[in-house]
Parts: sequence; structure tokens; C-alpha cells
Amino acid sequence: MNRNFRKVMALILAVLTLASCFSVMSFAGNVYAGHENHLVFEYDAVKPNGCTDGKKASVYCSACGKWIIPEEVDPAPHYPGKPTIKGTVTDCTTGYYIETKCTKCPVVLESKWVNEHDYQTELVEQPYCDVEGTAYKKCSVCGDEVTQPAEVREHIWGNWRTDVVGTCTIDGYEVRKCTRCLRTEEKVNKAPGHNYVIVDAGKTPSCKEEGFTAKKACSNCGDVIAGTSLGKKKHVDSDKDNYCDTCDRYITDELPEGCDCPCHEKSGIRKLLFQIAIFFLSIFKVGATCGCGAVHYEVRF
Repeated sequence: MNRNFRKVMALILAVLTLASCFSVMSFAGNVYAGHENHLVFEYDAVKPNGCTDGKKASVYCSACGKWIIPEEVDPAPHYPGKPTIKGTVTDCTTGYYIETKCTKCPVVLESKWVNEHDYQTELVEQPYCDVEGTAYKKCSVCGDEVTQPAEVREHIWGNWRTDVVGTCTIDGYEVRKCTRCLRTEEKVNKAPGHNYVIVDAGKTPSCKEEGFTAKKACSNCGDVIAGTSLGKKKHVDSDKDNYCDTCDRYITDELPEGCDCPCHEKSGIRKLLFQIAIFFLSIFKVGATCGCGAVHYEVRF
């Protein structure tokens, strides 16, 4: 009895030990071609853990003693750090290694052999884009310094801005600057000149009123050319009857040379007494004409 009990317990322990050794193993429930009725073990996939590789799912046939689906590694996703130089470098031309390691484990992901300088530009002296300058460079590894010609560049021009405002008679200027050097460019906007248009046609003078020439203004800047004053025209009295042939008026206010008649005076007591006398004389139609030919009053028939 005791002996049988021990055998049972030993069998149970063996089964438990076997189960612990193949914790990811399970008996196949699927049927694989060519392995029917065989004892087949299916192993579940194991995901990578940090930088530790995992395994993909696999299947093993115990009867055939071979893998139906072979075991494959599921690579862990390492975390590359910044490439670093291995050792001390005194001259890049003798060569050195650059290593890239994982930041979470000591695995070297890449090792590259380099035997050339890594020059970095520290300063460029080039006041103008269209003039060759000098580039000062230094190796970031060994500190070797060199100078090289700086390539001629194209200008990058900014927008035009007004420097001098032009008018109709003065040229205007615009300027623009290169955004990366000291060069400037100028552009001249030629003065177009005035464009005068008539805003007042003027007036023709007569023997009654003064006249003036046309008034003009520039349609661009508003500059004005005022009309020139034109004096009155002289009366035209071709028959010497003191009656203007143009304006159809008597020329009684013009004093003929040598005539002292009060009718030519503008005002005064003599003028007033003369007008009173002429009023009575006109009733009888006497003294209508002055000795110089000027008309004292108009005789109507």
C-alpha cells in the first residue's frame, strides 16, 4: 500500500515537473499535414522584453523528431544612442572607430571605421554674396583647422522700398537690400512731367470788362497755372462820334484832348450843374453834342 502510494506520488511529481519545464508548451489541437496522429507540441510566442529577444510561435513533432514550424528569434527593439568615438584620436587620417550603442543595454549596434576629418564651418568672411569669401573650418574630432574659399552665392533681395518720393518734375528712387550681405540696388522712377488740363476756359476781354487766359491744373500733382489777366480793349470810334463801334456805348467818360466841357468830368459841382442844364436843354433838344464831338444826351425822334 505504501509502496503503491509512493509510486503514485512520484508519477504526479514527474508530471508537474514536466509541466513546469514546458510552461509555454501545449499539446496540439491542430492537425498538420504529414503529422496526423503524431504527438505535436505547439509553443506560444514570447514577446521581447526590453532589450531581451523574444521568440515567435513554433511547432515540434515528437514522433518525427523535427520542427514543423521552426523556432525563430523575435528581435528586441534596441534604442540607439548618439554615435561616439572609440578611444582618443590625435589625427583623423590614421583612422578611428565610431560606435553606436543601445542606451538601455551594452550592445554595440554599429561600428564604423573612419579615416577622414569631420570639418565644421565656424566662420565665413564674405561681405558680399557675389564676391568669393573665406570659410574657416575646424575638425570636430581632432581639432585640425583649415581655410577654404567660400563659394559665390546668389543675392536674396528684399522688397523695394521708396527712398525718394518722385513728383511730376523730380525723379523718384527705390532701394532694396540683400537679406544676407551688404549689397543694395537702386531703381530710378523717371519724372513723367506735368499733365495739365484746362479747369477754367478763361474770358475774352472787351471794351466793357477785363479778360483772362485759361486756368490749368496738373491731373497728377494738382499744380496750377493761373490765368493771365487781360486788360480791357479800347473803344473803337472810327467815325469820331464818341460812340463805340464795338460795345455800342457812348464814350462820354473819355476826355478828348483840348476839350474842357464839364460833360467829361466824373463828379463835382460843375458836373452836377451841367447835368441840370443839359436836362432843360434836352427838352428843347438843344446842345446835344459837345464841341469836341462827345454826345451830351441821345436825341430820340
